[in-house]
Amino acid sequence: MNLPAYFTDSRYLRLKIFALFFLFAVVVLIVLILQFGTNKFPAKPKQNLAAQLTQPTKITVAKTGETIYVPPRVKEVSPQQLKAFLDQKQPIKVVQVASEKEWNEAHIAGSIWLPTENLSYPPNLNPADDYILVSKDGVSTIEIIAKLIDHFAYGEEKIRNLKGGLDAWKAAGYPLVK
Repeated sequence: MNLPAYFTDSRYLRLKIFALFFLFAVVVLIVLILQFGTNKFPAKPKQNLAAQLTQPTKITVAKTGETIYVPPRVKEVSPQQLKAFLDQKQPIKVVQVASEKEWNEAHIAGSIWLPTENLSYPPNLNPADDYILVSKDGVSTIEIIAKLIDHFAYGEEKIRNLKGGLDAWKAAGYPLVK
């Protein structure tokens, strides 16, 4: 069987090896460009949802030293404001996001329990009602509120966070029930 010269000649063999190497290098370059894009700057590390929203307020949690970001759309109320709402019998629902153990230890009287163990989105809350979400330290509810506002059409004025959570409520001297 007579093969063409480019199959048997060593000069052509070197040319084929070079062409294959060049083709491999081009494919690797294309993959790298597709993988990392053409951005000259390295990608920023992913942050939590609250930090990704525009112009968040940076807060450092006193107990843990953890830095969190409160999106501008997440409205917060102080324990004193919540107490005033409750005393004036405002049509507002207090929802405590807590584990079963935390709920059984202490919660605000009349509040609704939203278990963290099986928290589903969207939770079974009516978007037309006004809510104040409460967690132990007021941190975990920030991301929940951000998700409810951004993804499930809860109005910014309809859902708020208790600043400092149950810890701030207790520090203000307000009662809790078991």
